[in-house]
Amino acid sequence: GGLRWRAPTEPQSVPCGRVQYRQAFAARILPALRAAAPDLILISAGFDAGKRDVGNSRLFSNDRYCQGLDLEASDFSWLTEQLVAVANQVCDGRIVSVLEGGYGHYEVEAGEMGISPSSLADNAVAHVRALAGRPMVSHTSR
Repeated sequence: GGLRWRAPTEPQSVPCGRVQYRQAFAARILPALRAAAPDLILISAGFDAGKRDVGNSRLFSNDRYCQGLDLEASDFSWLTEQLVAVANQVCDGRIVSVLEGGYGHYEVEAGEMGISPSSLADNAVAHVRALAGRPMVSHTSR
């Protein structure tokens, strides 16, 4: 065992959005993580939920489309800061993060459609800065 949490797979499971994601994380994940008091926190850092990321949408079997969570770099920073705070409380700050996913956003360059990794890079940098104790300044969740 171990404590694992994945984002809901059906749109009716939880309202989509940045604020709702932070609320669910704070209400469900952080208390459970504190209670579990692990010796080490492992993060599989996926950035697919990032705003404009090509992985940030889904077409369900009933042809219902959900845009996604549209998380921004400040959200990834905030989430990481919360995990670092718990790691500092329960396991002497032992935390490991591995890049799991995220693609970037569609972009047209010289008439060709491609995927630009710049939004993925922004989100990953925010995560790494928070891990290093140098988080982003603004954490607005508008």
